[in-house]
Amino acid sequence: MDWQIWLIVGVLLFILEIFTPTMFFINMAVGAMITAVPAFYELSFMYQVVCFGVVSALSFAFLRPLLLNKFNLGLMEKMDVHAKYIGAQAKTVTEVTNKSGRISVFGEEWDARVKDDETIPADCDVTITSAEGIIMFVKKLGEK
Repeated sequence: MDWQIWLIVGVLLFILEIFTPTMFFINMAVGAMITAVPAFYELSFMYQVVCFGVVSALSFAFLRPLLLNKFNLGLMEKMDVHAKYIGAQAKTVTEVTNKSGRISVFGEEWDARVKDDETIPADCDVTITSAEGIIMFVKKLGEK
Protein backbone atom coordinates (compact mmCIF):
# COMPACT_ATOMS: atom_id res chain seq x y z
CA MET A 1 0.00 0.00 0.00
CA ASP A 2 2.95 2.39 0.63
CA TRP A 3 3.96 2.32 -3.01
CA GLN A 4 0.56 3.66 -4.05
CA ILE A 5 0.93 6.56 -1.62
CA TRP A 6 4.33 7.41 -3.12
CA LEU A 7 2.81 7.37 -6.61
CA ILE A 8 -0.06 9.62 -5.52
CA VAL A 9 2.40 12.02 -3.88
CA GLY A 10 4.46 12.02 -7.10
CA VAL A 11 1.43 12.81 -9.25
CA LEU A 12 0.34 15.59 -6.88
CA LEU A 13 3.84 17.09 -7.00
CA PHE A 14 3.79 16.96 -10.82
CA ILE A 15 0.43 18.77 -10.76
CA LEU A 16 1.83 21.34 -8.33
CA GLU A 17 4.75 21.90 -10.72
CA ILE A 18 2.30 22.70 -13.51
CA PHE A 19 0.88 25.58 -11.48
CA THR A 20 4.27 26.84 -10.24
CA PRO A 21 6.71 26.33 -13.14
CA THR A 22 9.87 26.67 -11.05
CA MET A 23 11.34 23.25 -11.86
CA PHE A 24 11.42 22.61 -8.09
CA PHE A 25 8.51 20.30 -7.32
CA ILE A 26 9.26 18.14 -10.35
CA ASN A 27 12.43 16.96 -8.59
CA MET A 28 10.49 15.76 -5.57
CA ALA A 29 7.92 14.18 -7.91
CA VAL A 30 10.69 12.17 -9.54
CA GLY A 31 11.95 11.20 -6.08
CA ALA A 32 8.48 10.07 -4.99
CA MET A 33 7.90 8.06 -8.18
CA ILE A 34 11.23 6.26 -7.86
CA THR A 35 10.66 5.68 -4.14
CA ALA A 36 7.52 3.76 -5.07
CA VAL A 37 9.79 0.91 -6.26
CA PRO A 38 11.40 0.12 -2.86
CA ALA A 39 7.99 0.65 -1.25
CA PHE A 40 6.52 -1.94 -3.62
CA TYR A 41 9.11 -4.44 -2.36
CA GLU A 42 8.11 -3.51 1.21
CA LEU A 43 11.47 -2.16 2.28
CA SER A 44 11.47 -0.23 5.55
CA PHE A 45 9.91 3.23 5.73
CA MET A 46 13.27 4.68 6.78
CA TYR A 47 14.86 3.30 3.60
CA GLN A 48 12.01 4.82 1.58
CA VAL A 49 12.54 8.25 3.16
CA VAL A 50 16.29 8.07 2.53
CA CYS A 51 15.65 6.97 -1.07
CA PHE A 52 13.21 9.86 -1.55
CA GLY A 53 15.71 12.38 -0.17
CA VAL A 54 18.67 11.11 -2.17
CA VAL A 55 16.78 10.82 -5.47
CA SER A 56 15.16 14.24 -4.99
CA ALA A 57 18.54 15.84 -4.23
CA LEU A 58 20.21 14.18 -7.21
CA SER A 59 17.31 15.19 -9.43
CA PHE A 60 17.58 18.75 -8.14
CA ALA A 61 21.34 18.79 -8.79
CA PHE A 62 21.32 17.23 -12.26
CA LEU A 63 17.83 17.27 -13.78
CA ARG A 64 16.81 20.80 -12.79
CA PRO A 65 19.69 22.57 -14.63
CA LEU A 66 18.92 20.58 -17.78
CA LEU A 67 15.22 21.44 -17.60
CA LEU A 68 15.94 25.12 -16.90
CA ASN A 69 18.21 25.29 -19.93
CA LYS A 70 15.71 23.47 -22.11
CA PHE A 71 12.63 25.46 -21.17
CA ASN A 72 13.63 28.79 -19.65
CA LEU A 73 16.18 29.98 -22.19
CA GLY A 74 13.66 29.97 -24.99
CA LEU A 75 11.10 31.58 -22.70
CA MET A 76 13.52 34.25 -21.57
CA GLU A 77 14.44 35.08 -25.17
CA LYS A 78 10.76 35.49 -25.97
CA MET A 79 10.11 37.54 -22.84
CA ASP A 80 13.15 39.79 -23.19
CA VAL A 81 11.67 41.82 -26.00
CA HIS A 82 13.18 44.97 -24.59
CA ALA A 83 16.73 43.96 -25.51
CA LYS A 84 15.64 43.73 -29.14
CA TYR A 85 14.08 47.21 -29.15
CA ILE A 86 16.27 49.39 -26.92
CA GLY A 87 18.34 51.63 -29.16
CA ALA A 88 16.28 50.81 -32.25
CA GLN A 89 14.94 53.52 -34.54
CA ALA A 90 11.18 53.85 -34.82
CA LYS A 91 8.61 56.16 -36.33
CA THR A 92 5.82 57.82 -34.39
CA VAL A 93 2.36 56.78 -35.52
CA THR A 94 0.59 59.31 -33.33
CA GLU A 95 1.77 62.27 -31.33
CA VAL A 96 3.87 61.04 -28.39
CA THR A 97 3.68 62.77 -25.01
CA ASN A 98 4.39 61.72 -21.45
CA LYS A 99 0.80 60.40 -21.23
CA SER A 100 0.08 58.79 -24.61
CA GLY A 101 1.39 57.92 -28.05
CA ARG A 102 2.15 55.10 -30.48
CA ILE A 103 5.26 54.14 -32.42
CA SER A 104 6.01 51.67 -35.18
CA VAL A 105 9.16 49.56 -34.99
CA PHE A 106 10.01 46.37 -36.94
CA GLY A 107 6.51 46.48 -38.43
CA GLU A 108 4.87 46.41 -34.99
CA GLU A 109 3.03 49.13 -33.12
CA TRP A 110 3.77 49.85 -29.47
CA ASP A 111 2.54 52.33 -26.88
CA ALA A 112 5.14 55.01 -26.39
CA ARG A 113 5.90 57.86 -23.99
CA VAL A 114 8.52 60.55 -23.51
CA LYS A 115 10.11 60.98 -20.10
CA ASP A 116 9.87 64.77 -19.99
CA ASP A 117 7.20 67.28 -21.01
CA GLU A 118 8.27 67.18 -24.65
CA THR A 119 5.77 66.41 -27.42
CA ILE A 120 6.95 64.51 -30.49
CA PRO A 121 4.66 64.88 -33.53
CA ALA A 122 3.35 62.02 -35.64
CA ASP A 123 5.52 60.67 -38.49
CA CYS A 124 8.76 61.64 -36.72
CA ASP A 125 11.86 59.44 -36.41
CA VAL A 126 12.66 58.47 -32.81
CA THR A 127 15.03 56.24 -30.86
CA ILE A 128 13.78 53.87 -28.18
CA THR A 129 15.66 54.62 -24.97
CA SER A 130 14.00 52.26 -22.48
CA ALA A 131 10.90 50.21 -21.82
CA GLU A 132 8.66 49.53 -18.87
CA GLY A 133 6.28 46.67 -19.43
CA ILE A 134 4.77 47.19 -22.88
CA ILE A 135 5.44 50.92 -23.01
CA MET A 136 8.47 52.13 -24.95
CA PHE A 137 10.14 55.40 -23.97
CA VAL A 138 11.45 57.39 -26.90
CA LYS A 139 13.36 60.53 -27.80
CA LYS A 140 13.68 62.37 -31.09
CA LEU A 141 16.36 60.93 -33.32
CA GLY A 142 19.65 62.72 -32.75
CA GLU A 143 18.82 64.02 -29.24
CA LYS A 144 20.90 63.07 -26.23
